[in-house]
Amino acid sequence: MITLQDIVQEHMDDTSPYTQHQKNALRQIARCGTPENGEIVMACGSCNQTKRFSASCGNRYCNRCGSHRNAEWLDKRMQDMLPIPHFMVTFTIPEHLRDLFYANQELCYGLLFAKSVETLRAALAVEWGQHVKTGFASFLHTWTQDLRYHPHVHVLVPAGGLSEDEVEWIRPRKKDWLCSYQILSSLFKAKLCDALLSHFKRGMLKWPKTRPLPETSAACKSFLLGKKEIHWRTHTSIPKGGVTGAFDYMARYVFRSAIGNNRLLANKDGQISIAVKNRETGESQKVTLKATEFMHRLAMHILPKGFTRIRWYGILSCARRKIDTAIVRGILNNHQLAISQNGFLEVREKIRQRLASQACPGCGAARMFLRSFRTAWDILKGGGAPSETVAACLGQRWHGKMMMGCSPG
Repeated sequence: MITLQDIVQEHMDDTSPYTQHQKNALRQIARCGTPENGEIVMACGSCNQTKRFSASCGNRYCNRCGSHRNAEWLDKRMQDMLPIPHFMVTFTIPEHLRDLFYANQELCYGLLFAKSVETLRAALAVEWGQHVKTGFASFLHTWTQDLRYHPHVHVLVPAGGLSEDEVEWIRPRKKDWLCSYQILSSLFKAKLCDALLSHFKRGMLKWPKTRPLPETSAACKSFLLGKKEIHWRTHTSIPKGGVTGAFDYMARYVFRSAIGNNRLLANKDGQISIAVKNRETGESQKVTLKATEFMHRLAMHILPKGFTRIRWYGILSCARRKIDTAIVRGILNNHQLAISQNGFLEVREKIRQRLASQACPGCGAARMFLRSFRTAWDILKGGGAPSETVAACLGQRWHGKMMMGCSPG
């Protein structure tokens, strides 16, 4: 089976124009679960039996490390779900602005989060009333099926909100309708373009090399707004599987890379073939990319260091979530979460399997505990007897650096 790690190991090129953060992430993916990444020793508290294995990288872009963290994150979010229907609203950046967004990722992604939420608040204030308090869960997504750069946010919106005195839950007038998508598109376009223009006037925007630099603010505004026929797409839907289905869909973005191993079809002759789903027919088709292009597209979706791709607002914010969700459940007189029982059991089963994998192979104790962790460099310096695989892998790779007496940083 072809894995993303195999491809990164084979085609990673330090001379490519990646940022240092992108290079570090790709290196961690390449080393994940290999002796080069260090060695972990687990011990049983009952029979003292030990188990050794190579350390995983823990990088959020590594598809080897993401699945267990994904299940745990989803399990925690289930405890915060409101027992009501939800809407999913998607805000997409038009194609003519994507070069600008990539050149200013941290700034523009932050504006994308802020302005999409401001747009929803303004539109819902008209629909539900000025004093209705609701919440939003926003998720940043930057790729398409074939890994092209396509920044957009999905916003999960509860169907209703708390009244100003917090004694009533106000529902939408229609169960299957949130607000007009034309209003959302127009508001979002105006708010985001105004914010980008303001940053341009203050000299805070890095202009992409693929675009001529506007000489005046008017020229910049004209570029940002684009031609009249350009559609600023917003889309509102009711998530399949309810709120559980929505969070399950979003959880794939939180701790996963842009592509899973199941979609990697071939890696030969400097070309990578991947499976892509045709949105119109629903069928899978093969797309072949040069290895350099595949690596470039993969690196584009590594977010700036420390950037948070999921954000919570209003009654769902971290500061208010426990109190406000308890108030909502009390008002609705329903303390049972409206979640799919099958989805809940599926997540629980994933966590049970993970815990079972940590059981002692000798006495069957529920869980083994970390006894020690040694980096590969510690092992080579003589920090205990290394396993033969670690010594064999690293002794050859870093022999030259060891002979020169320098650290393999």
